[in-house]
Amino acid sequence: MKMRIINLNDKSGTGKDIAITTVFDIISKIGSTVVTLLIIRILTVDEYADITFFNSIATFLSGVIGSGLTLSFVRYYAESTSRGNQNPSLFYSLIKMIIIAYLLVFSVFATYCHFAPGNSTLLILSLVFGLSLSLVSAVQAFYQASNRFSRAGLVVNTRSILLLLIVLLIALIGGKTSITLKIMISYAATGFITAVCGMLLIHRETRKAPHVNGYNKREMLREGAWLILYCFILNLFNQLDIFMMKHFDMVNDVAQYGVAFKYYAIALSLLPAIQAVLRVKTAEKDIVDSDEIKANIATNWVKKAAPLVIAIVLVGELFAGPALTLLNGVLYNDAIPIFRVLLIGMGISYLTAPNISLMMSGNKQKTMCVVAFISLLSNFFGNYYLIPYFGGMAAAFTTVLSQAILNVSCTIIIIKARKGKLA
Repeated sequence: MKMRIINLNDKSGTGKDIAITTVFDIISKIGSTVVTLLIIRILTVDEYADITFFNSIATFLSGVIGSGLTLSFVRYYAESTSRGNQNPSLFYSLIKMIIIAYLLVFSVFATYCHFAPGNSTLLILSLVFGLSLSLVSAVQAFYQASNRFSRAGLVVNTRSILLLLIVLLIALIGGKTSITLKIMISYAATGFITAVCGMLLIHRETRKAPHVNGYNKREMLREGAWLILYCFILNLFNQLDIFMMKHFDMVNDVAQYGVAFKYYAIALSLLPAIQAVLRVKTAEKDIVDSDEIKANIATNWVKKAAPLVIAIVLVGELFAGPALTLLNGVLYNDAIPIFRVLLIGMGISYLTAPNISLMMSGNKQKTMCVVAFISLLSNFFGNYYLIPYFGGMAAAFTTVLSQAILNVSCTIIIIKARKGKLA
């Protein structure tokens, strides 16, 4: 059998799809940056702190519930489409699952607000905003799973443009009503407008399509539950470093690490687009049905990406000092060695980019959760015992080591599964 290997130059358009997704991601981030700058200018420090907390809760909820369920949907829908059994009803099942999950969270929030009513408005609006983000992610996931990456990019940018226009209007008009409240409502409203319009378009496209029952919705929900747990662990993982430094009251280290991490996040800008495309490509039937093909994709990706990734990391290590000093001034020079450590983690992330998609393709969601939990434990204990002595550098080393445990372990599992070496 001819081995099919995903690469950036293949006829399936992987490289083109990654480029399209990246461009739309960049446009969306520019829009978000402009919105943030506008909000900073029209709010006081305390008001902006409320917006930050509001965004953090919504992003966490969307990152756990929305990401977990949409990851499962993309895998099942893309696979069913590749087998000629396109099943639009899976999308409507996804919407129902998201709404039910948020209703359960709402019951928890409502109980908390009953006993601590001080933040009830902020918490409930955060929940509503999180729901809107998850529904937008669902619409975006439908178009990604259908290999329509341009349409998926338009969805997320529609929300960004609407939000920018409304925030501009709020800045110009002002008014007696709390500006903070208006901005929070604007975040949630633009998400719902985008999601509802997207769902209406999808319904118009799919209403006459046959609903094939070849793919069990309960199986998608089961897989989604494991992926929700996986996303929950990852979100905890991503917050531990800052939380630990705050716990030990290391204000300067938090600031230095925060600056380094900002540039690290910029360096990883291509990763979401790569993973979004690979989630769809690796869900195709020939890849799902063959552990050998999955192993070949993992090894081939490392071989082809390694020269470019290593070169970028070396250039970054060489120029990090003068570049960060020029951008931030000497006040944040302690961020330079931290950024240099994080660059190694960036390289590992790009080299192992397909691993989570391939693990999902191989129905190894439970294994993903176990490996992620081990990585979380290593992150926790590394940060807890080393940060008091080494500050931000310890957080950087621990983050890179923990990510390496997660990413490299998943890649090894995929490769070992070739020819039945690992079930």
